[in-house]
Amino acid sequence: MRAVSWAELDAARERFASLGLRLNVTPENFGPDGDRRQLHAVGVAGSRMIFFTNGPNGRQIVKRSEVALGDLRSPLGPGTTQRFIDEAASWMLDRVIDGPGNVPPWFGTGATADVSMGTPGRVASLGELGSPFGFAIGARRARRVEPLFSGERIRLIAPAGDLPEKARWVEIPSGARPNVVIGEARGRPGDVRVGSYGNEVVSLLLHPESKLLGPDGEVCKATTKGLLTPRPVTIGAVYLVGKEGNRLDEVTTGDVIEVDEVLMGYGDDEWERVLAPAVMRMGVRRLARDTGLALSSLLVSLKGGAAPRDRTKRAVRAALESLYPGWDYRGG
Repeated sequence: MRAVSWAELDAARERFASLGLRLNVTPENFGPDGDRRQLHAVGVAGSRMIFFTNGPNGRQIVKRSEVALGDLRSPLGPGTTQRFIDEAASWMLDRVIDGPGNVPPWFGTGATADVSMGTPGRVASLGELGSPFGFAIGARRARRVEPLFSGERIRLIAPAGDLPEKARWVEIPSGARPNVVIGEARGRPGDVRVGSYGNEVVSLLLHPESKLLGPDGEVCKATTKGLLTPRPVTIGAVYLVGKEGNRLDEVTTGDVIEVDEVLMGYGDDEWERVLAPAVMRMGVRRLARDTGLALSSLLVSLKGGAAPRDRTKRAVRAALESLYPGWDYRGG
């Protein structure tokens, strides 16, 4: 990233001061004695930054992002969230600068997050283990183990007092008690694999900034380094959504699997302008037969009675692309 020099900052502050405005500088820009100091930074994305200094005692982190880690239960015990985030940031910084090294002892522990027990379905799923007045823990990245690839995502909760490695996991909404394996541990088909804290931290480190381009002009990858520039975008269609906060706790903890479960839609330009007319030309009954979608649901969406679900639009796109090779739904 291109940083602003102190001289440039002072010039900007002076210009704003003439308007009666004061630009404050955050405390991490100053050393213990109050003098300005040189900061260095490592960033995977705009919201995933680590600022540090180099001194006689080595690197020292002075500020780090908490995005994607702050909602996790600390594997170090109650009241240690900040220490956990500090250790994770320190490992990521060392990994980027120095390469592979030692990993924290909590890397292989199953990752969990606190979830509210506010809904009857959750309470019923835990049976005698649950309490409508308390909380539960939710498993992160829980998937059914399949012979070749990771299977379907599922939801697991356990009593809040359980340790992740000994948690009495319950699948919701079925209430089944699956056999659970953690991280990369060997599992059998039908088992449920829960992601580890190491999976969470590595995913955070390797997840590229999709909204920017690298120095080579290509889309950012996990290995991209250098000055990033904004990525050009082309509007294919406009989809109006509400900003209502539906089931925020479950979105934060990863319990929501389909975006349709929480998103309020108020109009779909892509569906109305491109897909729906194409469906009418193709024939609704034929599309329902080819995609397996319910004819009644398609008819309701075509008549404007309800916004189509994302999986409905995906199925329609796939059917049209199969019928008309090279067809670009973004251009009509």
